[in-house]
Amino acid sequence: MKIGWRLKGALAAMGVIALAVFLLVAADVGCAALGEGRGACAAVTRFGKALSPWQTLLTGAFALIAAALAGWYVLLQVSLADQQEAGRILRRHRAQTAVMPLVLSSVCDYVEQSVEAYHYAYGLKAAGQALTRDRFLDIDLPELDPSVAAGLRDMIEASPEAQDVSAYVELLSDLQTHAARWRGFRSDLGKNDDGQTLREIGTEIAEAAAIYAQASNLFDQVRPASQTGIGDRAPTTAARALVLLGVYETVPEAYEAARIFDAGAAGRP
Repeated sequence: MKIGWRLKGALAAMGVIALAVFLLVAADVGCAALGEGRGACAAVTRFGKALSPWQTLLTGAFALIAAALAGWYVLLQVSLADQQEAGRILRRHRAQTAVMPLVLSSVCDYVEQSVEAYHYAYGLKAAGQALTRDRFLDIDLPELDPSVAAGLRDMIEASPEAQDVSAYVELLSDLQTHAARWRGFRSDLGKNDDGQTLREIGTEIAEAAAIYAQASNLFDQVRPASQTGIGDRAPTTAARALVLLGVYETVPEAYEAARIFDAGAAGRP
């Protein structure tokens, strides 16, 4: 609204100047046609003669004023467009933030399913059994919902430039890497080799726990403003995530790998 009134004021000023010039020219032409040399016509004639030497300069001045006002109008339009774009980005970011708890919940559900399947594989290997396809017929192997990756990507794109989105970038990267490893695990089932070792399975569980910790920590960032400061807690680590996932004591290799992950995360700037 403020920009609109400024523009209206500038246009009104230009209209008044143009009207005054038009009336002056019309009066001068009319007086010349009538041949009147007294009264108002005399004043108009004298005023016109006084301006005559400055005609070129006045024409240039009016042209500069018109150009300046046109440029100012363009800048106003650009400023208005920038404000509208900033508002659109802010609304999109708020909308995406509002749905992020659902996305992060889906991440945690995926990790829980992944850890459950890996824990089953760990039990088979610990018992000396091969990881064959028939032993996983009754196990729901995790499938990453494409909407999860799309939601994280949208959150990264919708965030303002000033906001640090590295946590979302890291979560999306780790999540897709974990999903790719599960695709490799499926393709290896039924082969004649021994499959993954206990340490390798433990490392996969630890990496899944690290993803769970990342998603859990991001919940605080997308919490509504009305709930800020309510129930604040210390950041979840990969080792604590193992406790929450119920495999802290049963997979010692996962705990060792989780401690390494946590040490690396603590050393990041």
